[in-house]
Formats: sequence, structure tokens, C-alpha cells
Amino acid sequence: MAVTGKEGAQQQSFEITQDGRSATKTYHVFGARGVYEAILNPAVPAYGDLYYDSNIIEEPPIVLNLRVKKKTGVNMGDVDNLHVVTVYYTQVYSADDRPEDPDDGDEIYSYEPTGDTVNIKTSIATVSYGDDVIDYNGKIGCALDGSVQGVDIPDNSEILTVTQWKTTTLLTETYLNNIRAVRNKVCDLKWYGAAIGEVLFEGMKQVGKNEFTTELQFTFKISRNKVEAELPTYYNKDGSTYTISSGKLGWDYLWEQSAEKTNHTTKVTKQYTRGVYVDAIFYTDDFSDLGLANVV
Repeated sequence: MAVTGKEGAQQQSFEITQDGRSATKTYHVFGARGVYEAILNPAVPAYGDLYYDSNIIEEPPIVLNLRVKKKTGVNMGDVDNLHVVTVYYTQVYSADDRPEDPDDGDEIYSYEPTGDTVNIKTSIATVSYGDDVIDYNGKIGCALDGSVQGVDIPDNSEILTVTQWKTTTLLTETYLNNIRAVRNKVCDLKWYGAAIGEVLFEGMKQVGKNEFTTELQFTFKISRNKVEAELPTYYNKDGSTYTISSGKLGWDYLWEQSAEKTNHTTKVTKQYTRGVYVDAIFYTDDFSDLGLANVV
């Protein structure tokens, strides 16, 4: 049986994607002894062949250079040995209209909220109502058993994303190891406008690549430092107050231990803070080996 082919025009498509413009078109090949023979059939465009989109698909009427990128075939299993071959085209720029590749070190960056929440147990101010209220000294959500539940509120943390284009030959083993060395560490310098102690490096991933440069995306999480005035006032057992005069660095963990006391003369029960603790939970490091511009 002679091997013949014709277009399956009813299955053509055209789309614009984030990676550029692409098109697909199917061809019906009869009499081929296998998928490989069907793909190589002269009726099917060859690898590397260049077409205008108007030669491939009628709608939309956009004139683009499209080159054959990939071909796949399926044996339909009928008596005529029908194979359906799908040809994938991708846009090819001319020398005049090809966009310029980013240079080594070019960057863009963005900030966005994380959507995280944080549980707080001490309020900034409290107003109480009722005839039999207990003075909890600013504690939030106190149960009858004395436990303090607190409340979840939106966190003030942000995600900083820095996208950098880097010459591919510079992505050496040493450079990649430098990136791994500072993952899950807090920057001990000002970083893209954030203060010392606020920026945690989460990691890097490759998001794009062309002939000469690789697009890298670095993700950081920012938790703002708090000064004394932004932290609650705490009560001692004797009713005196104290604050965290040194403030709190963004990624340090502040926690408190509460208790209650009852005045056996007045029968009044009050909450007080036995202690407040600020723990450093991340190591710090210099992020300069990441090779980023660090716009401050």
C-alpha cells in the first residue's frame, strides 16, 4: 500500500502562552508501517522547517514565523493503517524583532504579603464590661481554668522575590554551594530595604533559560523588627509592669508564660506574666555571596 498523507485541518489550534506563541496541526497518514514512518512522511512538515502562521492556521490572522519544534504520532489501528501525526510549531524571531536578552545581573523584585497569622496572648489595651469581671492584666482569651488561649491575627510578614538573569557559565558548583550555605538563615545586613534581622532566605530556583543567560528566582521572607513601643506591657505578680526594652528582631521568637493569683482577702483573681522570653532560632549570615544587587 502506498503511503499517503493529508492535513487533518479540523484539529488545528493556535495559542499565546507565557513562553511565546505556538501552534499545532494534525496530519492523517495512511499506509505507514509504524509511527516513525508516519512522522517522516513527506506530507508532514520536517523538523526545522519554517512557515508563516497563515500557511498553518487561518485564525487568528497574525503573521508569525513558526518553526517545527516537535512531532508525535498515534496509530489509530484501522485497516488503512491510519496514523494521526501532531506537529508542534514554535515562534521564531527574526533578527530585527527578536527581543533583547537580559544582561548578566539584571534584576526585578517584588513584595507581597504572606497571608500568615500569628497568635498573640497579650493586648495593647483592654476594656472590660460586667459586674463580675476578672482583671486579666491584658491577657486575651482566658479560660476558667486559667489557661490563656490568645487570638490569631494577620502576621506582618512579607515575601520578597528577586528575579535575576545570570550568565549560565557563572553557575558554578562553588556559586550553587554558596546559595545552599545561607538557606534558612537570617541576613545580618540591610537587605532590599529591610533591616538587619528581618530577612530569612528560603531558597532559589531556575525559572527560565535562553542561549546565554539563566533566569533565577530567589525567595526571601521578611518579618519586621519590633521596638519596645510596639510590644505589650507585662504585669508582674506584685502588680508592677515591665516592657521588652531592647525590642525584638524579626525572626526571634517571643513567648510568655502566664499564671494567675488570687487575693484571698478580696477574692479577686488576676493574671500576671511569670516571664517573657526572646529566643534566637535562626543562624545569621552575610548574603553577599548570592550575587544580588541588594537595592537598599
